[in-house]
Amino acid sequence: MRVPLVATVSEVREVVETFRQCDVLELGWRKVIELAAERLDSADDDRVGELATRDVAARLRKLLVAEAWTERALVDRVATDAAQLIKLTLPEGLPKPEDDDWSFPKLATVTPDGDASRP
Repeated sequence: MRVPLVATVSEVREVVETFRQCDVLELGWRKVIELAAERLDSADDDRVGELATRDVAARLRKLLVAEAWTERALVDRVATDAAQLIKLTLPEGLPKPEDDDWSFPKLATVTPDGDASRP
């Protein structure tokens, strides 16, 4: 099963935001960045909204060089890319960070006779 793009990018966002807030790189950060760059390079679409997936992958690869993390503009751009990709690829029905209600939608129940109803 292929991991949804939103899950891969969410991990990138966690690494980047932890660095932006705490100046700490999480254990395993390199693998997260590498996998996300590979995933973006092999994405079904060359573009997600206004973002070219290969351009985002190239910026991620720049972060694989430890000194690149001192380039605040690059780190900030990757954070913005990640936030936009999450917003654009989040499956329908899942709560978004800006939503007031983070509960998941109620599933329809199916009665023995096959009728579906909402609780």
